[in-house]
Amino acid sequence: MTEAMVFGIGAGIFFGYFHMSNVTFPKVVNRSRPGSFLMGVPKRLGVKGVGRKYWNRRKAGAELDRLMDEGRPVSLQVDAFSMEYIPNDFRIHINMHFINAIGREGDSYIISDAFFPGIHRLSRPAMEQGRFPTGDVNPRGFMYYPVSVPANPPWEQAARKGIKDACWYMLKIPILPLGIRGIRKFADQIVRWPAIAGSDEKLARELLWLAIVMEDMGTGGGGFRYMYASFLEEAAGLLGLPSLLEFSGRIRESGDKWREFTLQVLHIGKSREFKPESFAHLSRLISERADFEEKFFRELAREV
Repeated sequence: MTEAMVFGIGAGIFFGYFHMSNVTFPKVVNRSRPGSFLMGVPKRLGVKGVGRKYWNRRKAGAELDRLMDEGRPVSLQVDAFSMEYIPNDFRIHINMHFINAIGREGDSYIISDAFFPGIHRLSRPAMEQGRFPTGDVNPRGFMYYPVSVPANPPWEQAARKGIKDACWYMLKIPILPLGIRGIRKFADQIVRWPAIAGSDEKLARELLWLAIVMEDMGTGGGGFRYMYASFLEEAAGLLGLPSLLEFSGRIRESGDKWREFTLQVLHIGKSREFKPESFAHLSRLISERADFEEKFFRELAREV
């Protein structure tokens, strides 16, 4: 499987805008929640697996040791900062990082990490700290491992279901502000960001973080739109729907426009041009994406 196929079957394309009392500044997300691929994609392909969280650190560690001793690879959600093999310049506190534990030797675990290719070692204290960190989106020792894999997974059915669910999430999910509603909320609210930030330094940092979320957080750029375009290109052959190639081109175009938006965000953040008209321009760019993608997902839903 390609990464794009995993993304598409898992209905990964998404949008959410969150500004709640327990969040100091509005947050934007472009993909489904952490761990959803690990649970959803195998299920759609007929893979039987186990996914669980823990309240007790000792129990979580003992279960991981047992699986390692059985020779069973395990996926773990961790805080990237605790991963000792990551160079210091790249170590940040983010509790949504995933690694694969593939063995252990004494008090060290053998790790495979897609973000830092190669085989690495991680000490037991670092593993425990990574699985049970503080902060938002606490993984609580989340692990997943497959038990059995079918010889002939239902690829076509899984891809079609992934597309239908993605359209539902973007168009009909009855929770605000998610999907297209979230994009429109983002357009309405971004003009208030200078007031919410309270200082130029805070606003500049948040704009930089927004640019990172849109382009560098493992997305391949364009808020995952490029990756979804690659999935639709593959799905066109898998489902026997050549029309999906046209949809692939359209969502790639949306990725280009999101990238243009990100460049504007970076320019404003670096130049400190925090003028009302600058944020009004950003709002218009976001509104254009909402109109474009609402039409796109409605037509994609009808196509499949």
